[in-house]
Amino acid sequence: MAALYVVDSNSACPSTVDVTSYLSPIATMLPHLVSRYCIVPNPCDMNFSPFLISRIEVPVLLEHPWFSAVAALILLEMAAADQPLNSLSLSEEEVSVAAENYAIAALSMG
Repeated sequence: MAALYVVDSNSACPSTVDVTSYLSPIATMLPHLVSRYCIVPNPCDMNFSPFLISRIEVPVLLEHPWFSAVAALILLEMAAADQPLNSLSLSEEEVSVAAENYAIAALSMG
């Protein structure tokens, strides 16, 4: 079963109800897009019910909104490396240093 998982470093803003209302149209549309543009094993068995929306709680709280994107990149890297997201503990200073490192890496590519 496919689902949409929301990973947010400040779960107080927006609330879970707001996130669900924002993502509901996408959750409804995605099964149709997957069946149309992706290779699926049994297209006839596709269930076109909307994807479930779930919020993953991570123990990171960042008050500054511009750090959210950096925290999301860190969480994506951890997920790609199969590291558990619940073990993450970041301070705003560590996220700030990570933002500088990402900026340096991005500028060195060009």
